Amino acid sequence: AGKTYELIAHRTREYWGTVRRIDPASVFEMDRATRPYTFDNVDYETGEIRIAPHTPCPVLLGVRGVDPKILEKAFRMLRIHEPVEFVTIFESNQGTDAHYQKLRIRDLRDGVSAIVEGTVSEHPRTDIGSHVFFKLRDGTGEVFCAAYEPTKSFRKIVLQLIPGDEVIAFGAVKQKPQGLTLNLEKIYVRKLAKKVIRRPPTCPNCGKRMKSLGKRRGYRCKKCGFKLGKEAEEALEVRRQLREGFYEVPPSARRHLTKPLSIEPPTLR
Repeated sequence: AGKTYELIAHRTREYWGTVRRIDPASVFEMDRATRPYTFDNVDYETGEIRIAPHTPCPVLLGVRGVDPKILEKAFRMLRIHEPVEFVTIFESNQGTDAHYQKLRIRDLRDGVSAIVEGTVSEHPRTDIGSHVFFKLRDGTGEVFCAAYEPTKSFRKIVLQLIPGDEVIAFGAVKQKPQGLTLNLEKIYVRKLAKKVIRRPPTCPNCGKRMKSLGKRRGYRCKKCGFKLGKEAEEALEVRRQLREGFYEVPPSARRHLTKPLSIEPPTLR
């Protein structure tokens, strides 16, 4: 799973419980200068800085990365407007995917973090709260997958999936009212299914597009009245906008152990 490091700056006691005085612009500047050797400093989608806790704890900030020397450089780039008591650098397993197990669907259980390979078995749908759900199946069963509202634009990726797409899903398994659900943290689209739409045929007599007579009742030409059966409809393959590859949730929706794609994509076996 590898290892990462976190530089933690501690506050002086008189500042505990007060608003942290860190220049947000400097965090964005630091992030642009040190990526991909540091990670999850900011969320560009929400504009949120991610290095400062929201609790009244003694920690001023934490910068995570793959090289202690670069963490020291990153810290010096920050404009901090309060005293810093001391700085420590810890070796950690944050951003390593150490929590994941590769499992079949029948072996999933509440509380595990899993990598599940399977095929999309139903069209994704948007539910109350703007959460997106779809079903994934393998040879052993079927499970719900969820992209919740905090995953923001990641949901747009999930909504482009169609039945037959082959994917590898990464996330935490939770027992929900609808059953076991894999809360997506990232997804690898391995193989896209063909997307086919069906449309009425053209009339062989006059070349006009025919009109449906109703479900399974075939088609009729409005101009000349010629009729054809349901089997005459045309199948048209549509170009997919989605591309094969990795997609991930934004930093604000990512758990600390989950490896950002900016470090390196997971190894797929």
